[in-house]
Amino acid sequence: MSSSEPAGVGADELTAAETLLFDAICRGTPVDLAGGSVRGWILRELLTLARPGLPRSSSGCRFSRAVITGGLDLEGCDVPMPLLLSAVRIERSKRGALILRDARIKRLGLHDCTLEGGLMADRAEIDNGMFAGGGKIAGPVQVRGAQIGGALALEGTIVGDGRTALLAAGVRLTGPLILRRAKLSGHIGLARVDMTAGIYAEDAVVEATEAPDGIVAGVNAESARIAGDVLIDRSQIRSTTAVAVSLAHARVGGRLSANATELKGAEDALSAPGLNVGQGLALAHAKLAGRLVLTGADIGRGIEAPGIDIASTGTSIHADGLSTGGNWNMGRAKLVGPLSCPGSDIRGQLRLTESRLYGADIAVRADGARIRGGCFMSRSVIFGLLRFPAVEIGNQFRLRGAALKVDRGAALLASGSRFARDVELNAGFETTGAIVLDQARVSGVIDLSASRLVSAAVARLERRQTPSTRPGPRPEQHDWDEVALSLVDADVNRLQMPSLAEHRPRGIIDLSRARAGTYTDFAATWPPPAHQRMMSSDGRDIDHLDLDGFTYEHLGNPSGGSLMRAGHADGDEAVAERRVSWLEGQEPCDIREHFKPQPWVELGKRLAAQGYDEDSRQLSIARRRLERRSHGTSMVERWQSGFLDLFALYGYNPWRTVVWMALLIVAFAGVWATAAGDCARPGCRDESVFVMTNRDAYTPERLDAVYPEFHALAYSLDTFVPFVSFGYADHWRPNIDWQPLAEVPLPTLAGVRNGAPTMTITMGSLLYALSIVETILGLVLTSLLVTGFTGLLRSD
Repeated sequence: MSSSEPAGVGADELTAAETLLFDAICRGTPVDLAGGSVRGWILRELLTLARPGLPRSSSGCRFSRAVITGGLDLEGCDVPMPLLLSAVRIERSKRGALILRDARIKRLGLHDCTLEGGLMADRAEIDNGMFAGGGKIAGPVQVRGAQIGGALALEGTIVGDGRTALLAAGVRLTGPLILRRAKLSGHIGLARVDMTAGIYAEDAVVEATEAPDGIVAGVNAESARIAGDVLIDRSQIRSTTAVAVSLAHARVGGRLSANATELKGAEDALSAPGLNVGQGLALAHAKLAGRLVLTGADIGRGIEAPGIDIASTGTSIHADGLSTGGNWNMGRAKLVGPLSCPGSDIRGQLRLTESRLYGADIAVRADGARIRGGCFMSRSVIFGLLRFPAVEIGNQFRLRGAALKVDRGAALLASGSRFARDVELNAGFETTGAIVLDQARVSGVIDLSASRLVSAAVARLERRQTPSTRPGPRPEQHDWDEVALSLVDADVNRLQMPSLAEHRPRGIIDLSRARAGTYTDFAATWPPPAHQRMMSSDGRDIDHLDLDGFTYEHLGNPSGGSLMRAGHADGDEAVAERRVSWLEGQEPCDIREHFKPQPWVELGKRLAAQGYDEDSRQLSIARRRLERRSHGTSMVERWQSGFLDLFALYGYNPWRTVVWMALLIVAFAGVWATAAGDCARPGCRDESVFVMTNRDAYTPERLDAVYPEFHALAYSLDTFVPFVSFGYADHWRPNIDWQPLAEVPLPTLAGVRNGAPTMTITMGSLLYALSIVETILGLVLTSLLVTGFTGLLRSD
């Protein structure tokens, strides 16, 4: 036996390929076996140096173009050399093609090899990596619990039997897991792996359509610990299990990138509750047929997912309690199913610019979220409710040019939210459904310029679909079906309304108890007269303003004019007239049934504070007249209000009282002069019509010379002015016995037979009654004059 023959094995017992291989191992050189066969048990003898005299080679066993018959079983073996195969086919045994369970090997390399069965390496120890480049493994690769120093690579390899492709649960890997361009047919198990590098699986294809019973994820990396990056860009993963890819509670020290990746076939495309990513999550242009679950995840550098496409039968993104250290960018995304992220903390922007959201009832649910960098949805098309109650947004909330649509109720609900800057609902923003910002606090401007707001109820009416087939009760406040814009109890630094008629909000504009630093609106977008507004099927006005309790510190466009010139709006000369039209845009019952004065009083104060004193006066007069005509005003209040309007213009023109006083004095003077024409002596000293009431103050000698003659105008003035005496009312009064007119019988007690008593009505008694009336009118109008000039009558 030559020194090159294996001890204990005769040369005639080896095939030609085995002899060549033996010689190559001895020399430490690679060998091309040209398609020859090597028995698996012979190869094991060579690899493990099982027979005495076999040389030890540090270069290992390296051969190509061979067939290993009967499989290669190295279970429990200690292989002190690398095993590097190229273009080798390993036949399958009953246990698999390549068995490395509990084995220890320096290195394993399979280049363009074909394994007709699985590669079983559970609990194996591989010192310098395990590589399979190209070729095919017609069974699973199992390395569960293995310890691999270096990389585990299946790059460009076809792996799996349709049910299982890679089982590596609990593996400890000091190098990366490389699956680039691999085609894996079956389930991949990476649960609880511990990797000091990352996973590189770009352009990989995974088909897990026949997963074994009990397998819930096509790719399962639950609770994995991966210190580096996870890159699965441009991969395709199809699974019929409940989850396509599971990263539940996994920790990724680098970044997780799945750009342009397709995940489909499962209810959850990517399920990663509790995921922790040290860098960022990238899903740009990814296509997910199923949910993206990020509940409770912590993404260190944010989420970059522009152009992502998610189609789900339920929620598209489930991200309750998500935390990101940067932006969440989903510009130009398409989401079929609601985006849910209540309680999330986004320390950057939430960007959905130019996206399409199809959410049925709810498109985005972000209750209580904190978005520190702002929320941007410009030019997006959104079907379903944007639900943002109690949200804190640290920058702008922008929906410029976006389109929102719901079938009923609110399209945007942000009650109780806080906005550190502007809320931009402008530049072609359209909505079918209410914009609800009740109790919101906006430090910037709510900009509605060039927007089109239509309530859901009005939209149905415009489509000739009435809200209900029969009259019903008025919707509850939380329904918002008839509301276009609601800012109840909101606090806004500046509120900017649309300016063009085609942008007029159609529906109820509810500004009840809202407060605005500056309010700017335009007459072209005010509600039309009551008879031209949209009415519900039961006859209610659903196209009006609600201004009860609305306050503002400044009117940006007092007249509501459309053109600005020299710092003044078009129509500044008719501010009061226009603003009355604005206030009449309220619900008719707030004007005609039970008048609400607060909006009128508030507007009057603002106009006066901005220098429109005359317009403020006219507005106050219009308010009091409308209040007088309100059905809620009693008859006495109406008469009182009408009296103040007629004689003093509610105190805004006390000179009207002076004119009325002068007219009444002259009118009564005419009566007294007409009566004095019947006196027999000049000055009425015959006392036929008027009698002298102050004779006792004069002696008979001085009476005719000093006693003042009766003067009609002086007597009327003295009678009318109660607090100043001119001497005529004290010296004269009508003679009540002058010129009898009629005898009027008085009522008597039953049984009186001595004739009924009578009362004589005289012209003098009528004149006396007129003097009393003049005194009372003088007292009233004089008091009215004093309160008018002092401003007491104008007090609200």
